[in-house]
Amino acid sequence: MDSYIIRRLWKPDIVLYVDINSRYSKYESERLDSGVSYVDFIDLSNFERPDAIIPYRNVYLVLAALNWVESNYPLELLESNETIEIAIGATAGDRVLDKSPEFAEKLSDLLTYLSLPQHWTNNRSRKVKVVLPYKDKTKRWLVREYLFKGYDGQKLITESLSCYDPDSKGNPCGVCKPCIRKAVALVLEGVMSPRSELARKAFETIQEQIIPQIVEGTYGRGQEEESEILEFVETMKFSSLDSIAVDFDGTLAKLAPFPEFGPLNVPLIGRLKELQRSGTKLCLWTCRRAEHLDAAIEACRELGLEFDYINEEAESNKGFSSSKEPSRYHKIFADIYIDDRAFSSEGFLKWCSRAESK
Repeated sequence: MDSYIIRRLWKPDIVLYVDINSRYSKYESERLDSGVSYVDFIDLSNFERPDAIIPYRNVYLVLAALNWVESNYPLELLESNETIEIAIGATAGDRVLDKSPEFAEKLSDLLTYLSLPQHWTNNRSRKVKVVLPYKDKTKRWLVREYLFKGYDGQKLITESLSCYDPDSKGNPCGVCKPCIRKAVALVLEGVMSPRSELARKAFETIQEQIIPQIVEGTYGRGQEEESEILEFVETMKFSSLDSIAVDFDGTLAKLAPFPEFGPLNVPLIGRLKELQRSGTKLCLWTCRRAEHLDAAIEACRELGLEFDYINEEAESNKGFSSSKEPSRYHKIFADIYIDDRAFSSEGFLKWCSRAESK
């Protein structure tokens, strides 16, 4: 995904895909479009470790790119001292040394030295500069910038691959680190549904493997990425809510002498709309009736909040109700209830204790 986005943000003159015959190369190459030049470079599959790392991989890729340039744009056809920039799609959180600024600088110096005037260069020279244009940006930042530029977010799901172990059809596994980091970025930027299979798999793996590392301080991909992972976890927890019952007076709107109501709670409405987009059903649970109820519904509608149910529970929850009577005769079922007058049992007891101590 990184290379797919960087190509559109950095806008290079040439886009290369270097096939090194990794276990996922086949599925990556199937997603290439006509704007990408394919380079069948060298089979490095024998050097691929179980964790999918190929040591010194980016050295090979840069050399392949430079040789491709030499084959297609020989030195004698170019101005002497022309600089060739080769970008590596590294982002914040990438830990391998061949995606570090120091690596880029040292390799640039070496390749520039090897491109000094000599017999095969017709005494011309070429400067080589390996760059990491987005090394200080997270994947989420890349996705946000990509969307800001007006590109189609869904193509990041259908046309890019970030997976070490895709299945036989090229579908991502959802549990490897590239899958997880992609899911975090796409869910947080609203591209991928939190209820999608990839997001759910990533969430489960994060809970089991990555959260303990973050707690222990051993995750090692930087504070910004850890913060995004924790935000993703909270988003996923909320996304599991099938239904929410929410009060109006004092909750969605500030209290005022009935039947009037005060300003609407814009932050709460915004969050409820986000949850609704992810599949949560919203039930307005209020004592208002007739025209007073209509006024509340219309006020919320003006801010883009449309309720799925009014004083009744979602269809998917009706099997949980013990009563067969119409829902107006019993408490509706919901995963959570949001009400300004609500107390948990623990909260009520604490309130009583404080009141008695005064």
